[in-house]
Amino acid sequence: MANNLYLPQVDYTSRDYASIRDDLIALIPNFTPQWTSRDANDVGIVLLELFSYLGDLLNFQIDRAANESYLGTSTQRDTVIAIASLLNYTPNGNSPASGIVTFSNSGASDVVVPKGTQVSTSSDGVNPSIIFTTTAEINVPAFASGVNGVATATVTQGISTTETIGTSDGTINQIYALTNQNVFTEVGLIVSVSGLQYTKVQHIVDYGPDEPVYSTYTDGTNTTYIFFGDGDSGRVPPSGTSISVTYSYSATPGSLGNVASGTVVNINSDNISFGTLTVTNAAVFAGGADPESTDSIRINAPAALRTLNRAVSLSDYGQLALQVSGVAKANAIGTSLASIVLYIAANGAAASSTAFKTTVANYFTNKMPPGTSLKVLDFTPAYPYLNATVNVLPNYNVSNVGVAAQSALYSLFAFDNVTFNDTISQGDVISSLKAVEGVAGVTLNDYEKLPSIYSQYATVTATTTSSTTLTTSVTVDSSAGLWAGAAITSITNGSSTLYSYTTPVTTIQSITNSTTVVITSTPTAVTIASGAVITVQGNAGTTDLTCGINEVPVLNPNYIYVFTTGGTS
Repeated sequence: MANNLYLPQVDYTSRDYASIRDDLIALIPNFTPQWTSRDANDVGIVLLELFSYLGDLLNFQIDRAANESYLGTSTQRDTVIAIASLLNYTPNGNSPASGIVTFSNSGASDVVVPKGTQVSTSSDGVNPSIIFTTTAEINVPAFASGVNGVATATVTQGISTTETIGTSDGTINQIYALTNQNVFTEVGLIVSVSGLQYTKVQHIVDYGPDEPVYSTYTDGTNTTYIFFGDGDSGRVPPSGTSISVTYSYSATPGSLGNVASGTVVNINSDNISFGTLTVTNAAVFAGGADPESTDSIRINAPAALRTLNRAVSLSDYGQLALQVSGVAKANAIGTSLASIVLYIAANGAAASSTAFKTTVANYFTNKMPPGTSLKVLDFTPAYPYLNATVNVLPNYNVSNVGVAAQSALYSLFAFDNVTFNDTISQGDVISSLKAVEGVAGVTLNDYEKLPSIYSQYATVTATTTSSTTLTTSVTVDSSAGLWAGAAITSITNGSSTLYSYTTPVTTIQSITNSTTVVITSTPTAVTIASGAVITVQGNAGTTDLTCGINEVPVLNPNYIYVFTTGGTS
């Protein structure tokens, strides 16, 4: 006989299908003892299993909803960005790479390259073509005296466009979405309301009712929104006015814009004569960065909130600086709390302009104790130089493992994963490589921090000949240099390579002054002509990468070498 007064004890830990099914089956004798069949074909068991499945599904959704309510457990980028917004934190957006390209003209007439001309890399089937745009008009001289005319131009990643995003209806808090994704919101964004240019600000609430300001918001799908004020904070665009936005966007993430030298080779604009004009880049591009990662937002958003919008302790200065759009990392030092030095690193590890540093300093107005002086300085990049050999297991493709190993190192040194005063040990490097599937062993041939003044290339300025020791003059600009012990990988006279080593054996023995290096050559007499290029690597040292208080590790793929042995082809 069924016990109709029976009250089952609810096991709240039974949340999955199997546990709910077992609990329901265990309750059957208390309510319908005549039901004895437990066969899967029994219609009652079928219904019971359907309810168990429904319970499993509901519990999963309940758990997910609970997880998405907290910054530490949320998994959806949209949710993380929304919670960060509640904490008054704006994540850093997509940042464009930039660099210098050289146009060469073989024609008999000058060629004008307009502002906005597109140049690009070539797609190799794996990496997409990266488009860059000239920032100013230049004139490329004609071919003369047997030499092509050349001119240089600054280019920035992305495609420039202007679109009308709507017509104001006069309501408060208007929001408009931009058509293209991956918009570079930190630079080159111009919003006009019937010809009146509005100013981009971090928080509209800080501004008066008639100030023409706007702010931006980028969601988890990299769609950017422009939003305006409510008439109390920020001017409302008048009804009937046309709203247009000029901006740059890219089909590829900003980090892919940090291309290697010699890779920008295409001119995409139709109004340029392809027959007489070519383009290339002599140096790597820099400054490109992807939108701030979800993990970085989880760390930075609470840190920014802890300051309560005032700077008292040293850590407050660093955490407050993170609320300035474009600041990715910050570190404050001071011998006393009355004199503070704040080091900042911009998104994408780009160099901070004087104007940007002034913007950061102005942000601290009314946030510091009276009598406190603040000096904002740019960070110093600490470039890791790494040469490693990876032994691949017999059943693994050596090429695939090599690519995965290189990707693991790129992740280890990624800008989002490092900080000021960081230390990345030899053990960290070896552990990252050994974690790659298919890696049997790792040999670290060379791992060191490059000097702050470093160049991988130098140009010979005086022709010299020697059978044993070559003394050559090389030019070194103010931002680059060679150093004693660096291993020479090649010396090239135009199209002729005098030295080329897979394993460098020739080293710079000493630096006698800022422009002269002494090089040990082979016993055979060799002439190195003016204009020859010397290419160097590290100095075969293995030490931990240890940064100073003003330094942040910065990845340069040109300084990371991974060689593979074993495996299968």
